Amino acid sequence: MSIVDEVEKILNEKKRQPFDDPEFVKMHEHYLKMKELGLVKPQGYDIAPADTIGRRYYEHYLSLINSR
Repeated sequence: MSIVDEVEKILNEKKRQPFDDPEFVKMHEHYLKMKELGLVKPQGYDIAPADTIGRRYYEHYLSLINSR
């Protein structure tokens, strides 16, 4: 869920329409422009999970021992 969706959800729970607020409209337009330019991306992680790192290290260690 994007930040814009979260703000809309909270405002709807409080019975306010998000597009009634000029600041929200300005923020939403900015968000859409950023999205068009490809600057809005889902958050991701470039590193492997901790157990994968440990498994890789262990497998490498075993291969070194077996290659002797």
